[in-house]
Amino acid sequence: MSESTTVAQLPGSASFLQKLGELEEKIRERAPGYESLLYTIHKQLASDEQLVHMLDDQQIGVVVAALTRRKNIVLAEVGKKTTKNTTIGGKKLKDFTLEDLM
Repeated sequence: MSESTTVAQLPGSASFLQKLGELEEKIRERAPGYESLLYTIHKQLASDEQLVHMLDDQQIGVVVAALTRRKNIVLAEVGKKTTKNTTIGGKKLKDFTLEDLM
């Protein structure tokens, strides 16, 4: 298979792409019944590994969005890393002495 092969060129991929489109609509509209589509898509991906390799980022995002909704997963957002420099008394750790610990 050449590098320019897409999902649309694989045998049996038309129904797969149709199901993926339906899944995207159901997720976007927050409609019930997406679970059966997700199950069908999962089975198709498991049975034909070429489909997995041909998905683009947007198509992978649809499957991930459905999985996160199904499993009630919240993906963490990248945020600012914070560190605490204080303890219970509000005193900075660098200001502690050995006497404070005894």
